[in-house]
Amino acid sequence: GSTISSNVVEGATRSIYGFGSQTISGNAVYGGSTGIYVNNSSQAVVTGNTASSQSLYGIYLLNGDRTTVTGNQVNSSSTNGIRVNGGENNTISSNMVNDIGGSTANNAIYLTNSDDNAVIGNSIYDSSCTSTCYAINIVDGTSLSNYLADNVFEGGATINDTGTGTVYANQLNEDLDSATADLILQAPGTVQVLSDTVLGDATTAGELRIADGTGAYLTINNSAASD
Repeated sequence: GSTISSNVVEGATRSIYGFGSQTISGNAVYGGSTGIYVNNSSQAVVTGNTASSQSLYGIYLLNGDRTTVTGNQVNSSSTNGIRVNGGENNTISSNMVNDIGGSTANNAIYLTNSDDNAVIGNSIYDSSCTSTCYAINIVDGTSLSNYLADNVFEGGATINDTGTGTVYANQLNEDLDSATADLILQAPGTVQVLSDTVLGDATTAGELRIADGTGAYLTINNSAASD
């Protein structure tokens, strides 16, 4: 496919429009409603772009298949940072998504009606959200078998998941240096490693709970293990 690269666009309704198997790389887009809009893609690549201050979406992937959105930075979009609608088998990885929405909402990475996507290793930060603060939001039960792993959330955001069959691996809530860091290890299968809450120095405080899904759990802390 063709390549769209190294452009600077300001104030356009859809700053960059892609489709098919295009590569969209190294662009900087400011303002407008949607920074990078990719429609009906197949094996497209969106990488190394910066999208800032859009009124709707920083990056919008509509009906994408096997498309990779990686290594982008999205700042201060009003609705969603990265939105995936009607896609399957896409990879959303290693993106930095900052300050999406206003003081009462954050939908940094948003999936709807989308199946078998991998959301991996993204860094999500919000400095102002106080109520509906979703780092990752899977909004409907028709979104099937998505995979969330190794994402880092700072600023109090969480995962909202109403999808079906979502599979989790490690998510880190807050930076590891923070006194309120939570490492959420939600592994697939019948045994779930739920949370490691670190208060201050991990050598003097901290707790790991391993639950079996029935309400029973094993607790491991810095001094002893109990069940």
